[in-house]
Amino acid sequence: MQFAETIPTEFTYYGWNIDLHTIGPFVKGSRTREAALEGLRRVARELDELGSVHRVRLFESTFIPPLPNKPQFDVVLLIDSEGSVRDDFESARSRHDVPKPEFVAAARNAARFGDTDDTDGPVLLNHFVGEASPQVATEAWKEISQWYESVLKVTNSTLLEFEPGTPFVIANYVVVPGTVLRFMANQVLRPSFYRNVTARLTISGLQAKPLFAQRVAYSESTAGTR
Repeated sequence: MQFAETIPTEFTYYGWNIDLHTIGPFVKGSRTREAALEGLRRVARELDELGSVHRVRLFESTFIPPLPNKPQFDVVLLIDSEGSVRDDFESARSRHDVPKPEFVAAARNAARFGDTDDTDGPVLLNHFVGEASPQVATEAWKEISQWYESVLKVTNSTLLEFEPGTPFVIANYVVVPGTVLRFMANQVLRPSFYRNVTARLTISGLQAKPLFAQRVAYSESTAGTR
């Protein structure tokens, strides 16, 4: 496996529970969420125009496996920039009447392979909790990534290491091949998944809390599309 150079800018992860309701793992549509996303599109456009901002990513959750302590986000905004953008975000959020996020944390790109931002498909934000240090968690991610690349043909992954004091140690930002259901089935129906992924996470003291999402376009020309 060929790991790429890490992204040197600072990441900020914002998570909202605007109106999260599910049928099983499937996230239900919501007019309340749609209204909030309209404001967040405007916020994203403003932040994207800042010279210090490298990239803005806006996501709407579509599928959250019903695990204990699963992420309770139906909207996620992920920004990387030269230095903090929290003050700029707060100003834009207030101007556009966007609710305060339930979760805000700084993160850094600890490792990656491929190019997640330029890969099309369902987005997986896989949050990991546990007692492992960030260094141990990163090494575990590197090992299990080899299984995902060789067996499930995953071509990209961007690993985020959160600042201390957050509920999550790391989060894996990745675009998965095929549909979400097929990707999930390709994991859980393979005995090698339990030997190479589940066992490695258990040894490292980590538990995965995945959330699948779709990208939300926010530029003026594409604001009405997903």
